[in-house]
Amino acid sequence: MKNASLFLLTLLLIGGAAIAQNEPVTEIRESTDPNKIAEVERRAQEIAEAAQQQEANPPSSGASSGPSTAPETKASKPRKKIKKGKTVHSRTAA
Repeated sequence: MKNASLFLLTLLLIGGAAIAQNEPVTEIRESTDPNKIAEVERRAQEIAEAAQQQEANPPSSGASSGPSTAPETKASKPRKKIKKGKTVHSRTAA
């Protein structure tokens, strides 16, 4: 029994080491292509400009002229009347 446990532990450790050797799958890739680098830099500049523009012109927090986007609460909905009656429980034989 001790030999079997030792054998299984060894297999587990070897399997773990084999899995640890695999390179993780990611969406980040390196590139030395100047066209791709320029495209990434251009996109980063657009994102930075958009962020600066949002900081300079924050949306007004007052009353808006458009429709309200707040969800309705239970208190604002009309309540339905529930009729009380007898509850029938049936049992089936198994």
